Amino acid sequence: MPTYYYRGVDKSGERVAGHLFADDEANLDRRLRTIGVWVTEASTQSDASTKPAGRRAWFGVSASGRRQALIDFCTMMYFQTKAGVPLVQALESLVNYYEEPRFRAVIAGVQKRIEGGSQFHEGLAHYPAYFTPEFVGIIKVGESSGNLPPTFRSLKNYLEWVHKAVSEARQATLYPTIVFIVISGFVLFLFTAVVPKFATLLERLNLELPLVTKIVFATSRFFRSTWYVWVLVLILLTVGVKLARAWSPQFVRLWDRLKLKLPLFGDLNYMICMSRFAHNLLVLYRAGIPLLQALEICETVVGNRVIAEAVFGVRRDVERGDSLTKAMERNHVFPPMLLRMVHIGETTGSLDAALEDVADFYAQTLPARIKKLLTVLEPLLMVGLIFIVLLVALAIYQPLIALVGSARKF
Repeated sequence: MPTYYYRGVDKSGERVAGHLFADDEANLDRRLRTIGVWVTEASTQSDASTKPAGRRAWFGVSASGRRQALIDFCTMMYFQTKAGVPLVQALESLVNYYEEPRFRAVIAGVQKRIEGGSQFHEGLAHYPAYFTPEFVGIIKVGESSGNLPPTFRSLKNYLEWVHKAVSEARQATLYPTIVFIVISGFVLFLFTAVVPKFATLLERLNLELPLVTKIVFATSRFFRSTWYVWVLVLILLTVGVKLARAWSPQFVRLWDRLKLKLPLFGDLNYMICMSRFAHNLLVLYRAGIPLLQALEICETVVGNRVIAEAVFGVRRDVERGDSLTKAMERNHVFPPMLLRMVHIGETTGSLDAALEDVADFYAQTLPARIKKLLTVLEPLLMVGLIFIVLLVALAIYQPLIALVGSARKF
């Protein structure tokens, strides 16, 4: 599914720009019209002129900071709208609350648009870099039905889950990454600083070196003479992967499929994708968004192209008349537990309750799976470090011990 960069105008005649996943331009136009945006230009090519100016406003603010700002926004809007505070006054209090000047300007802009006669969701849609089309769509449903307080509460709970899930996923990769960097630095120090000195000493003594020693010394010389090549390869690989992910849908699909098949991390990535699917579908369905539109939105937020294609297949089959359960079974991606719960929800007419149970299950299971992963990785990394140190020590001290033994004979 390509990413479309678009320009358009909203109901007030203001120019807006942004980017969105869509099957084609017709699908893009239909999705944007639901939030009051008419497309004037669309392209799958990334162009600085078509990217939203509001996205640059977040420069210097971390993704975690953006999520926290939105969580605070939904939390305070929930309590104020629940207490009957008018939207204009509620937004005015938020302008005085936020210390981050760019988000304050956005809230002030939304407030002015409401005062100018725009609806709340139309004011939010003018800032796609801050409020995604999915966010605006849910707000639109809540505003139309007069249920903004529960809508804000639902969005707050969802954003808090996203924040927690991202933090846990980052924890799962941060610790092994730090340990791997430390081990790599230590090994690099051994092979570039320690081993060469012993190699020079032993070569001057004209000793017959064991095979292990020859291999270690040859490895040391190889890395010392080609270190710049490896640095260049690492830089090119990093940049190449980023460019390929930005320009090649085929590469993205292969990359995402690889992430699902990685040892240890593959199952974790799969669970994160299923958790995103369940949570997003729950929030959208409970907000009153039709199932087909909710599935269409879920395609863009599961975070994996392989899973997104499966969700697209589900939406296509449901559109043809199949039940959600049969459509999910046909696409062979979704786990049996999720299928059973969706089947129960469809049979009893309580799909939102079934999805909530699935979301709660993943919310409890993911932290346990991450802890289990850490308990497996830590000893593996330590064993690897111990093996390398012992190998280097054996390579260095084995000829020295042989030398001492020969000296004693004389």
